[in-house]
Amino acid sequence: MIVKIDKLDSQGRGIVRGEKTIFVDNALEGEIVNIEITKNRSKYCLGKVINYIEKSNQRVVPICPYYDKCGGCQLMHLSYSNQLKYKENKVKEIVNKQIGEIKVNSIIPSEELFYRNKVTFHVQNNKVGFFQKQSQNIIEIEKCYLLKKEINDNLKNIFQNKFQNDYPLVIRSGLDKIIYCQPDIDINKDYIIDEINGFKFLISPTSFFQVNTNQAKKLYQLVKNYLSLNDNDKVLDLYCGTGTIGITLSKNCQYVYGVEINKQAIDDANKNKQLNNVSNISFSCLDAKNIDTLNLDVNKVVVDPPRAGLDKNTINYLLNGNFDTIVYVSCDMMTLIRDIKLLQNKYIIKEITPVDMFPQTYHIECVCLLEKN
Repeated sequence: MIVKIDKLDSQGRGIVRGEKTIFVDNALEGEIVNIEITKNRSKYCLGKVINYIEKSNQRVVPICPYYDKCGGCQLMHLSYSNQLKYKENKVKEIVNKQIGEIKVNSIIPSEELFYRNKVTFHVQNNKVGFFQKQSQNIIEIEKCYLLKKEINDNLKNIFQNKFQNDYPLVIRSGLDKIIYCQPDIDINKDYIIDEINGFKFLISPTSFFQVNTNQAKKLYQLVKNYLSLNDNDKVLDLYCGTGTIGITLSKNCQYVYGVEINKQAIDDANKNKQLNNVSNISFSCLDAKNIDTLNLDVNKVVVDPPRAGLDKNTINYLLNGNFDTIVYVSCDMMTLIRDIKLLQNKYIIKEITPVDMFPQTYHIECVCLLEKN
């Protein structure tokens, strides 16, 4: 059937309005396309483009030869300037619909498109690569157009190793080298060092670290600006990972308490404390839902949870506390909205700033400033 694309949805798919909504990959707003229905559900359909009758002037040719098969990117056919507009508008639409008139600032763009310092490949029947879109089939690749140059330059040599079947292969890069590992088997039992805003961070193979290092610098500076720190402030860095945010804040406040459930990350955080000669920070290995057991004396809080967002106990802790400022860093818009709506009972949502941590994909990082009402 021949259809016109009305707009893009939150996952970057084209939307066709009708008796049933049709979601179409690799289609842009305003385009007229001939599509084939691939899945027919009770409330919606999925379609794929057979050919383009009228193309958008925002369309570009993807540089990746695997783009049509691999599910890692969703927006490489959209020019980067328009990717930014799409993401910023997406945040504004969701916020306005779910909460109301909240200030959403201009998106902070990424300086580079070959940005990922970490990648996970899958291993099946001596094949190493990415899962094909909507399947478990392996696509073998020679280069990924999201990865930093040093990873791509070493892929050929890394892939010559024999890896255990059905295990993910994780590769990370830092300032001076690459490590790669698999669960339970560290092929290179090592760590890497990376640098953010003048601080160096040791990263073990399985510890969390922002995948876009240059954007992380902007993200952490934004967090610091939102907190408006002074020498008397005591900060809780909840879901602190390897201590990156807390350590970057430490020289601007009296004390920082970092809390994280992952023991390996806490071990790295304590090493990072020593590496940067920071004395006014401490780390606890604890589930965030048990944060009230620490009886911390803090007046400002940073939360950077996983996609699932904050649990009920953590929300109650924030509502029962007497905090001047909460800065919520989120990689999932819907859980961010869910949580800050609950926090509205005590805190004013001042503004939200989108940060493009993940170019070529529909994912968007957001930083939300909340102040005590």
